[in-house]
Amino acid sequence: MAKRKTKPTDQQAREILHFYRVMAISLAQSWARKAAAQKVLDDQFSLQIEEAQAHLKRYAKDLESWADANPDQFKDRKSLDWTDGTIGFRLGQPTLTKARTVSWEEVLEKVSAVLGDQFIRITSEIDKRAIIDQRGILTPEELDECHLAVVQEERFFVEPKLTDETQ
Repeated sequence: MAKRKTKPTDQQAREILHFYRVMAISLAQSWARKAAAQKVLDDQFSLQIEEAQAHLKRYAKDLESWADANPDQFKDRKSLDWTDGTIGFRLGQPTLTKARTVSWEEVLEKVSAVLGDQFIRITSEIDKRAIIDQRGILTPEELDECHLAVVQEERFFVEPKLTDETQ
């Protein structure tokens, strides 16, 4: 049979909270040092990264211009595999656009009239916030009948004092 751990005494609980507080302060300081070090690294490399990204963007535009001007190089292919890499054209995901002269509400009416309601989406969802807000008015029987319950769990917390008040 495994040994049962005894509950700490009041004095031991206070000592544990002290150690918790010391470790929480240490953790906060470590996070602050990490953030400061990360800022130094970001500052050190941000210009190089921005310059490299700008070059890549310019090179990609130049290659796209070349590809647009030389469609005969692609023949029946969408891409060219060269020594330093592959360039080409990819189809993106299809998107649906509307004419600029009409609103989406007008499009909705036209789609319903011309194409039918199978292209109209109607969504329904439970307003959980409203049910939680009305939990004092709704009866447990009503909630149970709907297979619902409003639960609120109590959780233990520790909030160490992060300032040194012992000095």
